[in-house]
Parts: sequence; C-alpha cells; structure tokens
Amino acid sequence: MVDEEALKDAWADFRKHPGKYGYDDLMKFVPPSGRSAWHEKAMDAAQAQGATEPAATKLEKAHPGHAARLCRAQGMRIVNARKSKYYNEALSNFTRAKRCNERAGLAPAWEQSVRWVRADHHRKTGFISHFEAMATGSGPKREPSFLERAKARWGGRRGDQS
Repeated sequence: MVDEEALKDAWADFRKHPGKYGYDDLMKFVPPSGRSAWHEKAMDAAQAQGATEPAATKLEKAHPGHAARLCRAQGMRIVNARKSKYYNEALSNFTRAKRCNERAGLAPAWEQSVRWVRADHHRKTGFISHFEAMATGSGPKREPSFLERAKARWGGRRGDQS
C-alpha cells in the first residue's frame, strides 16, 4: 500500500522536525476517519520536542542574543527541510534573528549565520535572492497594492459617465 508507506514516511519526518510545517505534510496522508487520533499523536510528539517560537518571543526583549539563536534555528529548520512553500516564514525568522543580534551587539554571530546560509543553500534560488536582500538590508521593493494600481490606471476616467 502506497498510502501506508507515505504516511509512515510523513510520520518519521514529523518526528524528526515537529512543527506546523511537518504537521501539514503529515495530515495530507492521514485518512479522514483517523484524523483526530493522528492529531492527538502529533500533538503529543510535538510537545515532547518543545516549541521554540513562544520561547523566542518571550526572550526577545530581555535576552535578545538567546532569542536570535532560536529564531535562526527556526529559519534553518525550514530551509534545511527544503520546505519551499514556507520560505517566507524562514525569512521572517531570519529577519527576527538579525534584529535580535543587532540589539544584543552580536554582529559577528549574524555574519556567521549569513555565511552558513550562503554556503549551504546557494542553489535555492527562490529563497537565496530574498535572503540576500534581507541580509544586506536592502529589503524587497514594496509593490503597490491592488487599490493603488487601480487608482493609477483608472483614476482619470470617472467623469466620462454622461
């Protein structure tokens, strides 16, 4: 049975990297009749591993150096697991790590993190270009909203309705 093998693989991956990303992947293979049981099983496994996101949030003000390490670990976990649909979350984690390192006066630690990401993930073109923009401080160019684009395009045509 292919479905049972896929479920076993997804469960093994979730146990290695428990979190919302692994949970989403796991639940894709769970049959509808077993969702509640698998949900409980996944929650127990995730609690046994611990959650870094709430800890990083609580540490940001008082201990920014420790928070930076946790944020960097969260970002690396996503990128190392090749979860491309969650690269925006990884970038958000790296942005928080950069900000916390700067607040803690740990610029060399941030520079080391940037070197690691560049060395290990330079082939992930969908991720690395955004990471480079964030790391160098240039950031992504702000795109105009739909409303701003519509006003620019159609703004002068309202009076022609006679």
